[in-house]
Amino acid sequence: MIKNEPKLYGSTLVKAKMILDYLAKQINSTTLTKLSQEIGITKPTVRKIMDTLVYLNWVTETQNGFLLGTGVIQYAEAARNQFNIVQIAEPYLNRLSEKFGETINLVMPHGNHVILVNKYEGSHSVALKSVIGGQMDLYSTSVGKSILATYDDNKLNQYLAVTELKAKTSSTIDNAEDLRIELEKVRIRGFAYENEENEFEISCVGTSLEVGGQILGAFSISAPSYRVTDESMREFSRAILKTKAEILQKFN
Repeated sequence: MIKNEPKLYGSTLVKAKMILDYLAKQINSTTLTKLSQEIGITKPTVRKIMDTLVYLNWVTETQNGFLLGTGVIQYAEAARNQFNIVQIAEPYLNRLSEKFGETINLVMPHGNHVILVNKYEGSHSVALKSVIGGQMDLYSTSVGKSILATYDDNKLNQYLAVTELKAKTSSTIDNAEDLRIELEKVRIRGFAYENEENEFEISCVGTSLEVGGQILGAFSISAPSYRVTDESMREFSRAILKTKAEILQKFN
């Protein structure tokens, strides 16, 4: 027997959620006119809803339009505490570190960067520049590129419009066209390589953790380049995808 659709109370709440969902996918401010056109709600109605959302601090109004406000952070923090990707992923990433003896990095998205939230060091680990709580770029890291590969064209264009692709090493991808080509390869493979692009003499393989269209984080295997061969990279890649599937299974 198919259950009837629930009778929703308060269509304004549904419209407010549509607005918040749209703003959550944007990097830059969005105008009132753009919101009205994209969501399909009349401009006067959007204005009334936005006034309430701004009052609640769920939305911030700038000279150029609207952004998500800091008031939503408390809910994100609460949800993260209740359903913590760090705790869920820990046994799988520990096992991955023990298998290869290399460093496993777990990150979470933070604006146009990622934050390192945990690091699992194996028996062969070498010192890396990254520290827990530290911020890393998306375009120059395997974890970051795996996240960028999930972006649609609009979101990727917004990211590129506000991000300087600064070369960190001679191997860094520092132009938008080459990055787009690389991201298409990442989408096909399901993981990203990092060949001394963010840090000299360090190579990585990383993949994103995405559930229902939401990026929960990403993780990678990092090793000194002198220890990395074509075969070991293939082994890392297979193990990364297997571990990803095991972690995401916990969300089903």
